[in-house]
Amino acid sequence: MKVCLVYVATRAVLASILLFCAGTYAADITVLSAVGLKPVVDELGPKFERATGHTLKIAFNPLGLALKQIRDGDASEVVILPAQGIKSLVQEGRAVEEEVRAVCNSIVVVAISKGTARPDISSPEAFKRSMLAIKSITLSDPARGAVVTPPILKVFERLGIAEEMKHKTIFTQVMGPTGIANALSEGKLEVTINQLQE
Repeated sequence: MKVCLVYVATRAVLASILLFCAGTYAADITVLSAVGLKPVVDELGPKFERATGHTLKIAFNPLGLALKQIRDGDASEVVILPAQGIKSLVQEGRAVEEEVRAVCNSIVVVAISKGTARPDISSPEAFKRSMLAIKSITLSDPARGAVVTPPILKVFERLGIAEEMKHKTIFTQVMGPTGIANALSEGKLEVTINQLQE
């Protein structure tokens, strides 16, 4: 089954990302990154290593788990997280605001499996009708630290369809692109709303 990109829905809340490097002269640089950036880090990491001679030791985790690691004493030299995670680290004094750098924006998209009718998301009312018409929607699990899902669930609440959507929502068991790919291969994915890179 093939996933077709349907429409760029909105810019995610992920506008700011922390790039915090404490040990730029180390031969090994430890990186803690959000799962959503795995494709980007996987592509750029080897290029960085070739250009600098440094070796990256990278761990990918959903936001909730990454924050727990940091609060439990993780000493990664580079941390790449969504804006809301970085904001909480700054408020807790675990990151210095002046050292925070926005490095990318994340685009949220609606994607469908091949053969699924293209949902109309041209207006809030059209989006509501489309969501009520689908049989299922696959979302990244907020209990595992998914960043995009909580705002989507709030949209469902504002549209007055939260209860109806609860029965149609399938949360991925694995975070990131793998979770979406698994749902697709198992035939569970009809519609998903997620970050473009996932």
